[in-house]
Amino acid sequence: NTEIEIAEIDDAWGVPGDSFLIKLFGKHVGNDLEKLWTLYNEYCVADPNQLHEGAINFLNEFRETLKYGILTSSSEKRVHAELTELSLTKGLFIDVQTCENSNVHKPNPLVFEPICEKFESIGISRSDLLYVGDTLADQKAATGFGLQFMGMAHSTREEAIFSQAGVNYLSGFAQLADFVCNQQIQSMRKPEGDLPALA
Repeated sequence: NTEIEIAEIDDAWGVPGDSFLIKLFGKHVGNDLEKLWTLYNEYCVADPNQLHEGAINFLNEFRETLKYGILTSSSEKRVHAELTELSLTKGLFIDVQTCENSNVHKPNPLVFEPICEKFESIGISRSDLLYVGDTLADQKAATGFGLQFMGMAHSTREEAIFSQAGVNYLSGFAQLADFVCNQQIQSMRKPEGDLPALA
């Protein structure tokens, strides 16, 4: 059994796929990627990701009015397995961009280029996209590419990080639903030419 400190997880968080595994587990078990992926997949099966409270309700409530996408530093191997485990179909999203789909990664703003091209192909510009992320690297990348950003603080720890950096954040999907509803109401009050496409 290997114990990993929170600081080690923080240091590796957001690093793409293979590099994440090497950074997090390499010094403990070596850099054999096949072994690292086996170990990580076993860990994920033993301690599966849980959807945040209200996530499914949010996706269902706004599926007719919003377009969803996923941009993550995680590997396609894990993301598609987790979507399946969580009963989320890939068809719910305009795109699911993993670390394999870009040569650059957060906090580099250019990481958003591939997914923004998909949204632009259906008439949604990057300035009308809202990226919800849980790190300051997410915020730096999103705003650097011209997207709107909202932090999602899953604990008081993230709340403190966002607050100290002066970044707007929410603490759950119920608050995100309220935020989206408020944005839609404000949009309805604007002249027609000023209406944003929410995504």
